[in-house]
Amino acid sequence: MIIKTQRNWYKGDFHLHTTSSDAIYTPDQLVQISRDEGLDFITITDHNSIGAFPQLTNLDGFLVIQGIEITTPEGHWNVFGFEGKQEWMRAVDGRGISVSLGGEYPTIPDLLGEIHSHGFLNSINHPLLRPWEWQISSTDLRLIDCLEIWNDPLWPDNAQANPLAIEMWSHWLNQGLRITAIGGSDFHLLPGDHEQFPGERPGLPTTYVAAQSLTSGEILGGLRKHRAYVSISPQLAFIAELQGIKYEIGDQMPDVGGQVDLHFSISAGSPGCYAHIIKNDAQLACVSDLMDGQTYHVQDSADQGGWAWYRLDILDANGAYLAVTNPIYYGSIDPKNDLQYGDFVVDNQLI
Repeated sequence: MIIKTQRNWYKGDFHLHTTSSDAIYTPDQLVQISRDEGLDFITITDHNSIGAFPQLTNLDGFLVIQGIEITTPEGHWNVFGFEGKQEWMRAVDGRGISVSLGGEYPTIPDLLGEIHSHGFLNSINHPLLRPWEWQISSTDLRLIDCLEIWNDPLWPDNAQANPLAIEMWSHWLNQGLRITAIGGSDFHLLPGDHEQFPGERPGLPTTYVAAQSLTSGEILGGLRKHRAYVSISPQLAFIAELQGIKYEIGDQMPDVGGQVDLHFSISAGSPGCYAHIIKNDAQLACVSDLMDGQTYHVQDSADQGGWAWYRLDILDANGAYLAVTNPIYYGSIDPKNDLQYGDFVVDNQLI
């Protein structure tokens, strides 16, 4: 069902739980909480369960994308895009993962490959957050479609783990990998619901996705095209212009050479926030004292036959991330065929 039928930057959250796994709110309650937060969509990703979806009774114009968080001792990852094919997930145990698509898969990389082959999206969650960090060094990064660079900022250890995830993703981009960065609140309970846990808020952080309409297919299509950015407050516009043609987040500029004009603006920024324009994991420009609604301009030159990626980061006065875009790309390089997770991380430390 098409809920909204106009191109827009839709607000969502790609990592939330219900009473179908280990959260305290029912699917309908989660939808109402998310709606109250101003979101357009959520993806319910219960641990090893798709039991939430038959329980939904009244979406009333709100989009719920079906997902699942495959949860193992070696790491957690979300799968998106299997709507209508829910029977593929049956169980997870300590030895392997049983799925109806092809029987037992002895290793997680085997299952990642099977999921990828069916056109579903693999998204690694909180990759550097102990004790739930990603531990499968042999993961072929060509099988990973998305990376959760920003997990629940209310969890204290994420103050370190999230910036490290952004840094790791930047290293991936430098190798020519195009893996879409997303965020997830990892919602289980609201702040104040439990005296021992800080709780989470749906939409903290928010992932904005550019889509032609608010449907599962269009939102996931936006992820496939890298048309997304993650934010805890500001809303962004980020455009590159080359030879009179404008390109948005996720777009590919041709390697024709010439002057690249980068334009950006923000709304709902905080006092003292500033912007970094990142090119190939290095700072191209820093713009301070940002004002809502004002458009800022940065220029760069591109060589014909070259390649680059440009990203907009917004930081607060203390240097903490407020928003991170996926890149706008110039040209391309082919990543090595054998890049694995362990080429970038050893014992949960970046290398």
